[in-house]
Amino acid sequence: MSSSYLILGGCGFIGRHLIKYLLDEKLASKIKVADRTLPMMCNMHDSYEALYDNEIVTFKQADLSRADHIERAFEDGPFDFVINLAAETKLGLAETEYKDKVQGLTVNVAKAAAAAGSKFIEVSDARVLKPSKKPAPEDASKDPTTNLAKFKLAAEAELTQIPDLQYVILRPAVVYGPGDQNGVIASRLVCAAVYKHLGEKMKFLWDGKLGINTVHVTDVARAIVHACKELPSGAVYNIADSGCTTAGSINEILGNMFGIKTGFVSAVENTAAKMKLSMVTGIVNDKHLKPWAELCKKDGIFDTPLSPFLDKEVLGNNHLNVDGTAITATGFKYRVTQMTEGKLRQMVNEYVEQGFFPKSVL
Repeated sequence: MSSSYLILGGCGFIGRHLIKYLLDEKLASKIKVADRTLPMMCNMHDSYEALYDNEIVTFKQADLSRADHIERAFEDGPFDFVINLAAETKLGLAETEYKDKVQGLTVNVAKAAAAAGSKFIEVSDARVLKPSKKPAPEDASKDPTTNLAKFKLAAEAELTQIPDLQYVILRPAVVYGPGDQNGVIASRLVCAAVYKHLGEKMKFLWDGKLGINTVHVTDVARAIVHACKELPSGAVYNIADSGCTTAGSINEILGNMFGIKTGFVSAVENTAAKMKLSMVTGIVNDKHLKPWAELCKKDGIFDTPLSPFLDKEVLGNNHLNVDGTAITATGFKYRVTQMTEGKLRQMVNEYVEQGFFPKSVL
């Protein structure tokens, strides 16, 4: 039987894939999307923008950090399921931004879901887990490595205290796939293009063993629907493929894709980075930004959301090794079990089609 969905922040990277999955599999009778940005302003590929014109999909522009806009989002209900993808996702912002637009927003929309009798799915962040050289399960120690994750964890704690709230928490690892324009993998794809342009070896901090575990966006979308239909209230699950992605495995794929040499900086440089990560991050970004602009100009690209910029919060020597197997015991199966060159080429091909990525470096 089809269900009704309210997708908060539904114009974002994960949201558009969730809508596509619901429509392709005919799993929804009604989908309402609430987002502060119009679909046409989200740099979507045409194939995704068309989803919002489907007869069962409605859109409401709403800034969900405002109480009156939350009421606007929940109009036309009730909804069987409320999916929260609306929180701030940019890194490097002031803590007050995350307190309001991650913790505060999440708690307020969850209270609205409880009042409406809707099951609430919170898409959190695996970076709430303490960095570990071994894959961390859901009940591992917590020590968020970004400010965003710090306030995601605070929001998780508050959800448990909301009366009558039926909820599930999902903690995805690094999410990648078509439409990823600001994430860790998108930035590294752009960096690889820069080094192809410069004719230099691409070297990152730390070493190839650094865990940067991943999950494909289509599996995140499927996990959200699985949480709606199958997981009990109060459940918390990590979402990560079994490929155990590392900095080294990412470099290997990028080296093959772009025909460049890859590696890691020396022990001396790593020691300097540990002491002055902000300064080193600034130097790295300065090295990348100008050649990226030159490369885009060369290919006639004057407006692109893609950037080689890497925030210091994701450049730190912090493993993200995530055990995403527990959810498989509930009947969920990952369809993309590891990152491959083919999956990253899909991303780049979409960028090229949209005029966001220079074809000359491929």
